[in-house]
Amino acid sequence: MKKEELLAELEEIKNSIINKSFNLKQVESSLLGIEESLNKAPRFHSVYKYNILKNLLITFNLTYLSDITLILDLSSDILNILSYAGDEILLNEFRVLMESDNQFFKNMNSIKIKNSSYDLIYESLNLNDNVYAILSMTESKLFKPEKFHVLCNMIFDIIRYSHASDETIFRDLFEQTVIDINNYIDDNQITDSELFLFKFNKIYDSFHTMDLGIILDISESIKEQLKIIFKQRVAIFRFSLSEYIVIPENDYMPEYTISDLNNANEINFKYKGVVLKHSCTKISFDNQSIYNIFENIYGIKK
Repeated sequence: MKKEELLAELEEIKNSIINKSFNLKQVESSLLGIEESLNKAPRFHSVYKYNILKNLLITFNLTYLSDITLILDLSSDILNILSYAGDEILLNEFRVLMESDNQFFKNMNSIKIKNSSYDLIYESLNLNDNVYAILSMTESKLFKPEKFHVLCNMIFDIIRYSHASDETIFRDLFEQTVIDINNYIDDNQITDSELFLFKFNKIYDSFHTMDLGIILDISESIKEQLKIIFKQRVAIFRFSLSEYIVIPENDYMPEYTISDLNNANEINFKYKGVVLKHSCTKISFDNQSIYNIFENIYGIKK
């Protein structure tokens, strides 16, 4: 099935759901057929096509039936759309509305555009002298506001990192982590495993004046200690200086229970004699997308 035919069929399914005129068995059959066609198609790493923000928006729209989602910089009167994904017609209409008032949406929860009504939801972030907003519009009654909140948490964290002392380092680390995790899962056909999120919440208190060299040294030290704990049969990814994602091989059975991994008497991390207090959370992984993984992580972080 060609790309255009797949998109047309998905659009038809979406409209039938929105209009509540669908047959459940027929929709399930159609989606299974589309999934089969996609599985036969050549695989590619979509993360190479767009940056992390764009990928998050695209995946969110597809997963939760949003028609358009935008990231806005509202720090001045000039329209500044940092990133977006969705319907180009809606984007153009949105630009027109923003030109007269770049915060027209603040007291709205719905909007009518070209004879169609859309639910509207947004969240904002004040950071120093800057104001950012994430806005989403949807016709679907199946849209989940709580998932939009998780998306905002992810993106606002990236924006906060970009305001750090060395913004390019933090942004590049985060984006490269997403690429590396996605590639590892695809290349090693990880489908049924458990992920572990290790958090070192007090690390900034212990090393608050550290420069980049020390940051990288601590990070490598933590990663080496994690490899020893998991007998080298894992991939370890730095989500941030204080958070690490551990992905075991498909058939690996960890020697330690989750209780052991949180017990400082069983497992402890040190850097040059300083104990790095940690916590560990287990995340079930069942052939999920990279977006689902990060969504689970942010559910834990809340």
